[in-house]
Amino acid sequence: MSFFLFLVIAIAFFYLNSRISTLESLVRSNYNTKTPPVPQAPQVQQAQVSEAPAAPVVEAAPTPVATKEESSGRWLGKIGITAVSFGVLFFLQYAYEQGWVSEIGLVLIGVFAGISLAGLGAYLRTKYERYGNLLIGGGFSLLFISDYVASVAYELIPNSVALIVALIITGAAVAVSLYYNSVVLMGAGLIGAIISVLVLGMSKDLIAFTFTYMTILAIGSLVIASFKKWPVINYITFVSTYLVYFVMFVSWFKKGENTTVFAFFLTIFFLVYLISSVLHHFVRGEESNSADLTLVTTNALGSFFLYFLLLDAITKEVVAYIALGYGIIYILLAYLANVYFEKKEGLKNTFVGLGALFLTFFVPLQWDGRAVTVAWALLALGFFVGTLKIKVPALRFFGPLALTFSLIRFFLIDEMNGAVFFNVSVAVGILTIVVAYIASWISSKWTYEHPEEKRQIAAVFFVLAHFLTMFIGTREIYRHYNVQIQNVMTAELYNGPSVSDVENQRNAVVSVVWTLYAVLLLVIGFGFGLSQFRSVGLAIFFITAIKVFFDVWGLGQLYRIISSIVYGVVALVGSFLYSKYYSHKPTHHS
Repeated sequence: MSFFLFLVIAIAFFYLNSRISTLESLVRSNYNTKTPPVPQAPQVQQAQVSEAPAAPVVEAAPTPVATKEESSGRWLGKIGITAVSFGVLFFLQYAYEQGWVSEIGLVLIGVFAGISLAGLGAYLRTKYERYGNLLIGGGFSLLFISDYVASVAYELIPNSVALIVALIITGAAVAVSLYYNSVVLMGAGLIGAIISVLVLGMSKDLIAFTFTYMTILAIGSLVIASFKKWPVINYITFVSTYLVYFVMFVSWFKKGENTTVFAFFLTIFFLVYLISSVLHHFVRGEESNSADLTLVTTNALGSFFLYFLLLDAITKEVVAYIALGYGIIYILLAYLANVYFEKKEGLKNTFVGLGALFLTFFVPLQWDGRAVTVAWALLALGFFVGTLKIKVPALRFFGPLALTFSLIRFFLIDEMNGAVFFNVSVAVGILTIVVAYIASWISSKWTYEHPEEKRQIAAVFFVLAHFLTMFIGTREIYRHYNVQIQNVMTAELYNGPSVSDVENQRNAVVSVVWTLYAVLLLVIGFGFGLSQFRSVGLAIFFITAIKVFFDVWGLGQLYRIISSIVYGVVALVGSFLYSKYYSHKPTHHS
């Protein structure tokens, strides 16, 4: 249940965040296109001076734009390389089954074909650059396949040697792709490596080897990300890595047997793709787009989902600390982004949203019972205080959210026990009241396009604090009198007041307490010049008046007199305070 709640919140938040990022980009683009007119200097008549003939203006050659037909041709080449990779793999398998060539011969054929294809691509790229890059990538693809076949299918070389060879091939592919500045080349090479894993690597005995192999590919994409912004490389390795992991998990995971292996490599995958997805922001200061933010978000939520699937195999506390670690990492990234990239709102909102989301989810994983209510209230307080340091709109969403979770538990789940007014429930209620007051003060410091919006949000938390105060006080009064009512109903011989008398007394006490609380707020408002206290005090006076009006018809004669007189006298006192206060104010303030 907790995970589905987590998932719903995540989807809602990041949908809203993506909408905000889109609107920000639209506003920014509109702002950039609306350049102010440049004032022209007044024309000054000058004596005619013979001018030298102007040099001919040489227009820059237009940037070639690929036509739809040309783009289709390129995609045809990519499909062709993929088909060739599959075909070579199937041919090697068929040739071996028919006894045409030995195992070593098959591997050597694959290596020769890969080197030959790469050499042909290097020769052709002088005239056909894109096509040549595609062939070079296909050559690396065949080298990956040959290495994997030699280790997995035929066991000609140990897995450790195969990993070293894979690392060398990956390093060569990265170096050549950077040298030629070709993302197609690197992408084609990766496709071959991934194909070999998907076709041959799905075995229970190859879990660690396959995960290590995918880690090498992921590190290759990380190196690429440090030099170039080629998101397609990250997407290819990211999707394939988690696809392989999920298939292996569903097929071969067994509690207590390979839990450590799955947990370890999941951590490695998360860290590698976290670094590769944000590296270009911090190293080269590039702008983020929706695809970048999607990769950051998917890596976080996807890896944590897989950790959640491991919940039966590893303890709940471990998953809780993983959520805590995620939260700290993304809050730290949000702080760094806030310091170094003030204008990257989408990136900061994503980091803050992920960090706050994981910290919120950490609470029910780590604790149970009333401790969850307290922790969520304290977490809400931390989020509100954090908005003073990290000025990111997304953080303003999670403060009220955590406080809402805390109040839901306080009202609907937590049990009430202990002495009246002196119990844990009252202490927790006081904590939520303090958080609501602080939230009201901090939200009044937030900046909005319309100042009225800021005042309204602050007023909501201020009213919430007073509502909680009245609710807790009223609830404890009811608890006190409910005990007396229970005693009256269970006593066999009882000559004291009846149940109706006790109920009348309870209602009268509640009215008096509400009235005195309203007076207290008026005194504070007048004494310190705080209009918000006076406004809430007046509102409570009117609410109490309505309550007294309905109560008097059900109260006994004595309590009816007491309630009416006490409320009337106190209301007159409050009215007198208003008259005295405004008699000393200037006329335009009356």
